[in-house]
Amino acid sequence: MKKVNQLYHIVSIIRKLLILFSLFLVFNGWGIYSGEGAYALFMYSNLTNFSFWVIFLMGSVLLIPLGRFFCALCPVGEINYLMSKIGLNKKINLKFSILQAFTLLLVFLLVITFNISRHPHLTTILIICAFSLSAVMGLIFNGNSFCLLLCPASAFLKFYGLFSSVKLSSEGDCNVKNQCPVLLNPCDIKKEDCHLCLRCFKDSKGLKLSLTNPLKGVSLPDFNRADFFIFSVLTGLTFMAFIRVVRDVREIFVYIPYKITEILSLSHKLILPLTTFFGVFIYPLAFFILSAFLIKIFDRQSFGKYISYFIFSTLSVHMILALVKINSRIKFLPYAVLDPSGKDVVTLRLAYNFDIPGDIIPIEYFRIILFILPVFFYSAGMVKIFKEKLPVTIPLGLLFTFIFFFIEYIIIKWLFVFI
Repeated sequence: MKKVNQLYHIVSIIRKLLILFSLFLVFNGWGIYSGEGAYALFMYSNLTNFSFWVIFLMGSVLLIPLGRFFCALCPVGEINYLMSKIGLNKKINLKFSILQAFTLLLVFLLVITFNISRHPHLTTILIICAFSLSAVMGLIFNGNSFCLLLCPASAFLKFYGLFSSVKLSSEGDCNVKNQCPVLLNPCDIKKEDCHLCLRCFKDSKGLKLSLTNPLKGVSLPDFNRADFFIFSVLTGLTFMAFIRVVRDVREIFVYIPYKITEILSLSHKLILPLTTFFGVFIYPLAFFILSAFLIKIFDRQSFGKYISYFIFSTLSVHMILALVKINSRIKFLPYAVLDPSGKDVVTLRLAYNFDIPGDIIPIEYFRIILFILPVFFYSAGMVKIFKEKLPVTIPLGLLFTFIFFFIEYIIIKWLFVFI
């Protein structure tokens, strides 16, 4: 217990240091815009942009085996927590967690509409908005209200936390004196819900941290309406980002929006927002509703539990996207650390004295890894389906297999140039 208490203090110090680092990132990115040619390198050579879009977002996905590791260190969550200690402490309604889907969608729309992921200045504004919202919500509500209701990262980590190998559990006489900032009972907790902030270890007893097989004993949730909507939007956003790399599939997804603009004589400028609307809302909802209809033929119970099996598929796609981004951009990190503004890299590129860093793992080897990754999640999901001995094993297995082959088809068309 003493060691875990020491770990809590270490994690607490890291969170506060990351607040200071975030303030530096705000100043570092302010007023810097990406552009064409060499100036486009600000997207990765600037430490503000690199830290947020590569390290934080992609890293939070790749470290899923450690659970909500980034939640434990998140400076935004720390601000939210500190403000709640001096705020009005109003009770929050967790039913409004559905708002996470809309904040996730908002960030996506800002990326594809205003290219905020390219510009350090716009990324800085996004960071300021996140800190400001978390501070205001902390002053009004109890607990980490921003993390529970608005955080877009929580919108996917709440599902992917199922595969965490880090587990908080109780032993003997569990006695927790500190209120959990995410309103859980640390003595009886599911690993996917825990943010691993370790605040419950302070002046408490009967708690322990342990490592487990991330796929052993995975208990998939029975989605309520809010969970179903958030997961549906997450699925749409993830697959939309995925299919953009393959023209054949992209054209299929754009076909209906294109026909709508053609039939109604609308401006072609509306094709992008219509495609976004269909890709995020209509296509995933249609798939899940059709899945529910097929499942209902075999089983009269709620389909919320069965839809949660598709977490395996969505995570595999998310992991692929994160791996590609990390593999292709991580070599920018030394340049971003040595020159946080990124201006030296741009200057060197303008003088043709800088070669853009390549992949860590050559693509001819890396594409094999990406091809095998969905096989791993597909196998784990199918084992889970058959172990449950569900009355819907066959239709659910067929739907699962359909998505698996769809993912593999995209990988082949994207990375295996001989096809």
